[in-house]
This record gives sequence, structure tokens and C-alpha cells, in this order.
Amino acid sequence: VSFGPGGQVLAGTRERGVLFSPDRGRTWTPGPGGNVQGVAVGADGSLWAGLWEGGLRVSTDGGASWRPRPFAHVGHVADMAFSGSGRGFAVLVGLGLLATADNGANWTQAELPVRPARDVRLALDRDGRLFAASPREGLFVSADNGATWARDKQGLPDGGVMAVAAAPGGVTLAIPGDG
Repeated sequence: VSFGPGGQVLAGTRERGVLFSPDRGRTWTPGPGGNVQGVAVGADGSLWAGLWEGGLRVSTDGGASWRPRPFAHVGHVADMAFSGSGRGFAVLVGLGLLATADNGANWTQAELPVRPARDVRLALDRDGRLFAASPREGLFVSADNGATWARDKQGLPDGGVMAVAAAPGGVTLAIPGDG
């Protein structure tokens, strides 16, 4: 799930594909079908979906149409996150972390503190901190766009982290694994 600054909600599912709400969940519109691994709302209102089979798709017209993005030939996108300033990150399985500073127009390789697997999850909080969660390796945080990382165990039990999300109000949520 990803939240946009104007009340947009973008949800990805494994069976029904992408669902988009422009009005805080009152109404929903379907997007690309398939196994969606990650979704994000860009700073410019663009909608992003990472598909397990089908790469990265983007919509710039409120979900009416979706098109492949530059590295869409990579079949397995694990997750992605965008900030309000146009910074964004995507985890590509087996390839690692890619970063953009221009809302997805150009991408460069960045450091990832965990193995780039299907279950890695990303979140960006309103302070610009990037979180990477792994069910095997735990939760990591970067305050410098992924250049350096520190393990974040604050309030978490030992073990992995299944999911991480940054809520619009500024709270970062992490779901610990079974250990």
C-alpha cells in the first residue's frame, strides 16, 4: 500500500493486481492485473506498480493507462517507494536497489544492506529516511539515500521484519517476522 499527498491510495494484490483510489479509499479503480509486489505514488501524482512477471509499470493519468518503464525488461520487481520530492527506490530481485532523483526518468544503482530477494520491502518516511525490511535479515534504515545503512532494532524483537510502511502522519510501521 502507498499513500499520495492528495489522498491517493494505491494497493497491490497478488491475484487482483493494482487497485487505485483517488479519494482516500471511497472509490477504487483497477490497474494492471497480475502478481503485484510493490506500489508507490510519485511526487507528481504518478502511479507505480512493480509486477512479479512484467516489470515496472507507471500511470501518469490517474490509472487510466499504464506503460512499462526503463528497466521494465527486468521481470521481478520486489518493491518500491517514492518521496514527495521525486526521490524513489526500487528493489529488483537478483539485481539490487535502484534509485531515482527525478521521479523515475533516470535510475542508478544504489547500495542495499540485504539480499535483493522477492520479500524485501521498502518505505520512505516524511523525513526522507529510507527503510529496507527483510524477513531473514531484519530492518535497516538509511538517512543518506542508501549510501550507508544501520540496523534498526528499536522496539522490534530479534529476527526478521516482514513489512514496513510509512503512514501519511509520519509514523513508520514495521511487522516483525516469526523470528
